[in-house]
Amino acid sequence: MKKQQGYELRDICGEKVIIATGVESIDVNSMIVLNDTAAFMWEAMGDSDFETEDIVKKTLEVYDINEEHATESVNKLLDKMKKCGVVK
Repeated sequence: MKKQQGYELRDICGEKVIIATGVESIDVNSMIVLNDTAAFMWEAMGDSDFETEDIVKKTLEVYDINEEHATESVNKLLDKMKKCGVVK
């Protein structure tokens, strides 16, 4: 998987949001608000191809949760991001 180009994580008034930049912003009328964990996962995706397992591993290194919970959380976030078009 990979993040779509043209989307950035920003801190706006204390909220972590993904916003469209450049040409992508023409068709986007909203921002995607993330909690701290989702923002961490977004940043863990980096700018190149990644696998779900990569994000799970990074999440386990930072958060005190079991692998099953981390995998479930990462999969839910990725499903939502795919539907929003920010991950492909």
